[in-house]
Amino acid sequence: MMDQIGPERGWPPMTRHAFDAGLGLRGANFAGCPVQVAEKIVHQHGIFGHQRFLIQFSVGTLLYGTEVAPLVRRELDGVGSEPTPGTEPALGAP
Repeated sequence: MMDQIGPERGWPPMTRHAFDAGLGLRGANFAGCPVQVAEKIVHQHGIFGHQRFLIQFSVGTLLYGTEVAPLVRRELDGVGSEPTPGTEPALGAP
């Protein structure tokens, strides 16, 4: 994907090293099995302390709501897989 849109934006082709770095815990790409993605979110939460996580899928699928989110909640809350009160998404919110 990056090699397709990169040239029109003046970016060099992605190297294997850059790709692998993006997959690491400190990288920007969230790819892999649900456990790997959950570990990365929890790791980055330790750095940034963020309260929300937004992801955009451009290719592939991820079982975020059914597998990743419960793992992250369990790790961060330390109890079950239910969200911390007040962190549930506001359905119908503007």
